[in-house]
Amino acid sequence: MRRPNNNRGVAYNALGDNRQAIRDFGRAIKRDPKYAQAYNNRGVAYDTLGDHRQAIKDYKTAAKLGYKPVQDFLKSQGISW
Repeated sequence: MRRPNNNRGVAYNALGDNRQAIRDFGRAIKRDPKYAQAYNNRGVAYDTLGDHRQAIKDYKTAAKLGYKPVQDFLKSQGISW
């Protein structure tokens, strides 16, 4: 499956346009609600903006969907999902 919104979100995040990145990750999630990496990426963008509560929510969703890197991260922080 093509993931153009996620890829564009990654690019916007790298350029520092975190709000546009969040919108693109949201579109990717809307197209595929089980796309764990998009939740993780959106969590990173929220974290960068200082919205840690929303970031953790997205990280937990990614973990529940089986995204191993975020599962390991949350476990290292003592956060269960």
